[in-house]
Amino acid sequence: MKDLRNLLPGFLSRISGDPAVSLVFLQELWPQVVGPHVARWTRPEGLRSKRLVCRVLAPDWGEELAALAPVLIGAINQFWDAPLVDRIEFVVHLDPE
Repeated sequence: MKDLRNLLPGFLSRISGDPAVSLVFLQELWPQVVGPHVARWTRPEGLRSKRLVCRVLAPDWGEELAALAPVLIGAINQFWDAPLVDRIEFVVHLDPE
């Protein structure tokens, strides 16, 4: 039987055409995609036309994350093994819910 970790990249690549499904998986896999430190302060909230809307839970992180956007886009697309995202919009929202 194949290891699930070996199947995940192909599966993610296949679902990349469906933004709603991709967003659900991106939300669940977020700490593995961007790392636990960034994931602690951010949440993916929307995905449409390859634009990811990401909630930022600390106001001072907004500018720093905007500067890191190309790195995060690369990490997402590499994890997905597909061009899932081509831009990220960071929205500061202090309420974690």
